[in-house]
Amino acid sequence: MRGTRACPAARGARALPGFRGWGAYAPSRLAVGALADRIFRSGNSDESSLVRAASQLDSAQACHYVVAMAGPEKLRLFVAVFPPPEVAMRLAGAGQIVARELRPGLANWTSAEQIHMTLKFLGAVERTEQGRVERALEEVAARAQPFPIQARALGCFPNEARPRVIWAGMAGVLGILEQAKNALDSRLAGVVSVEDERPLRPHLTIGRFKDWRATDREPLALAMSRWADTEFGTWTVDRLDLVQSALGPAGSTYAVLKSCIFGA
Repeated sequence: MRGTRACPAARGARALPGFRGWGAYAPSRLAVGALADRIFRSGNSDESSLVRAASQLDSAQACHYVVAMAGPEKLRLFVAVFPPPEVAMRLAGAGQIVARELRPGLANWTSAEQIHMTLKFLGAVERTEQGRVERALEEVAARAQPFPIQARALGCFPNEARPRVIWAGMAGVLGILEQAKNALDSRLAGVVSVEDERPLRPHLTIGRFKDWRATDREPLALAMSRWADTEFGTWTVDRLDLVQSALGPAGSTYAVLKSCIFGA
């Protein structure tokens, strides 16, 4: 079995923006090397094959590196605003409290490190277009100035009678985010695979319903009423992040490919 030094995916992982070393994932290094070598020898590097092969790994993060670096022609991308860790922890904690008031298995809950606001979903983008996307994001961020924003209250999309998503609202100078989205829409026309002309509704998703029943309506309404006036924290938004989402056996994993600071 070859080690990670001879593995193209392992070398690519070290070059991935935001990579901080294998750390806690070290036990998977040889597995990553062997898996990536097998993929490259077979010449089959489409994303679905990589995801199936990566399911052999114990570490979701190692799985992400293989899927990200072993050669898919397209990247699943979105532009996001992440809250600071202390706000994300409060939101995730609120989700867990709500979960205890609802039927077990009713929803999948977002972990603190993955809670974010999606400014624009780009869909599957050709790897060769990544540079163009990054330049567009840099241009948009350079024209914006930092501004305060607050996470407050919980709600559901589209409504509590037939919900799909449970979210925390966002309050503040939201027009800056709308302007940023519109500017990205203009700059990335013809590049992204998803054209979304709907108005921006800033929110932070903390859970997604998967098995809704009519009997869940009353417990949900009661749970939501307890969080109607809750403030989870205020912070200064000073950047936009380009994020890659990789689908794996344990769900999606995220990697920030580029952070663009406002006014830079």
